[in-house]
Parts: sequence; structure tokens; C-alpha cells
Amino acid sequence: MLDPDTYVAQGLKAVDQLVDSGDLITALKACEELLRVNPYHHGAQSTLSNIHVKIEKQNEDLVDHDIQNTMKLWDEHRYDDLRVIYGKLLKFSPNHKKLLSLVSKLNETFTEEVKKAHKELKDKARTAIESLIKDQKYDDALLACTELSEYFPQDAEAENMIKKMRYSVIDAKLEENKLLSNTADFMAAEAFYESLLKIEPSHKRVNTLLSETREHDTKSRILDSKIHLNESIERMKKLWNTHEYEKVDQACDEILQQDARNFTAKIYKKKSASILANESDVLEQKQLAEQWQKMSEEYNKDRTQFITI
Repeated sequence: MLDPDTYVAQGLKAVDQLVDSGDLITALKACEELLRVNPYHHGAQSTLSNIHVKIEKQNEDLVDHDIQNTMKLWDEHRYDDLRVIYGKLLKFSPNHKKLLSLVSKLNETFTEEVKKAHKELKDKARTAIESLIKDQKYDDALLACTELSEYFPQDAEAENMIKKMRYSVIDAKLEENKLLSNTADFMAAEAFYESLLKIEPSHKRVNTLLSETREHDTKSRILDSKIHLNESIERMKKLWNTHEYEKVDQACDEILQQDARNFTAKIYKKKSASILANESDVLEQKQLAEQWQKMSEEYNKDRTQFITI
């Protein structure tokens, strides 16, 4: 069993290979898994940040191509189509400068009549989403939020309403799973809180719960590692007491894989290696003596079979 730091260090090498091969999504998931083991590992945090930058750059390149294909829609005044398309593109690249500029330009085309129609649509959407949440149809409510967000890209009023609706879904899910915060199943708790943050990353309570869960998980892993290490040392000492020195040597190697600086394992490995070496010498001398005795008997029976030096 590897200690957390060694596990993360080896995992980061695999993540670097995935990044080099261009498999950014798998690299992202792998790096997030490493941060579950140790959320405070600076190397993993830095790698995750770099992966996000690469993914964003990759998305920007794809969005550039899609934007170019929408230029003809401007000439045809197909603003509703543009609104839907740009809303979807913003999900892939929310900081794309040209895209944000085009969305701003698109919002300026709204007439008072259109603005009034949009307000009525938002009010109806709010009522419908609130009803879905009340009926615990969370997936349908979130889908409606996504569709509304895509239809009203970069609309402050719509974004604020959608954020409140998503908060309502998260709060309802938290209430339904409130016992999870006291569970020892940290992986299940982490997965649950991470799924909530995918709905709305800014939810403070969920971020706090996730941080606390990861901290407890890290402490639990470290404790489990120490317990496993102590158990391994006790097994090794029992082997020593029964004079099973080869097994002692193997047990020491396993302990040193968990803790390369373990003083006890180093001492017992050195002692067992010395005993095994002595036993080997004794065995060799015994074999030589037996061979010499056998040859002496053969020599006394027939000396002509031997060369005299």
C-alpha cells in the first residue's frame, strides 16, 4: 500500500503523459482523482490549473470556427437563432472575447416589444421551474435552467434568476441527503458534493462541506496508512521471533515501500540479511565438508581415480 504522497507523485507522471498525448479530459479526471487523495498537493493543483487552461484554449479554437459559420445569420437578421447558438457556445468558452462582444451586440438589437416578450417568458419560466423543484423533479428543473440560460446568454436578469433556481435545487438535495455529512463514506460524500457544484460552483455551503469532507478523507487515508504500516511491522516482528528470516526480509521490503525511511524496517532488514548471509556460509561449509568426506572415502577405496598434484 503506497503512502498518499507517493501515490500522487506517480499519478502525476501518468497525468503528464495523458496531457502530452492530447487526452485532456482523461487527464482532467485523473488529476481530480489525485486531489481527492490529497487536496492540498501543490503539484496536483498546479497541474489541474494547467489542464483547465489547455482545455479552454482548445475550446476557444473550436468556438472560433463556429463563430465564423454564424456570420451569415447576422446578414439575415436571424437574431433568435444567433441567441441560441451563442448561448451554447458560451458553455464551452465563457471567456471568449469575440463571442462576448457578439453577444453584447446581439442584446443591443432588442426592441422594447421584444424586451417585454422576453420578460414575460422569464416570468413563466420561473414559475414553471419553481413548480418542478417543489415536485422534486430536479433534473427537469435543471434542464429548464440550462435551456433558459442558452436562450438568454449574458442576460444579467436571467442569470440571476437561474442561479437562484439552481441554489434551490441544491438546497433541496442537501436537505434530502443531510445525513451524508456525518457519514464515514467520504468518497460517496465527495462525489455527491462535487455533483452539486456542477450545478452551481459558487454555492458556499457545498464548497465548505466538500472542503471539510476532503480534509477528513485525507486524514482518514493517512491514519489507515499508519495503521497498515504498524500492522506490517507487527507481522514482521512475529516472523523474526519464529526465525523466518527470509520472510522477515520480504516483510521489511514491503514496509519500506510504504515508508522508505522507516527505521525499524531498516534495522530488521540489516539484521535478517546478516543472519541469512551467515546461514548461507554455514550451509556452504557443511556442503564442502560433506563433499570432502565423500571424496576421501572414494580416494581411500581407489587412489588411481585421482590425479596427484
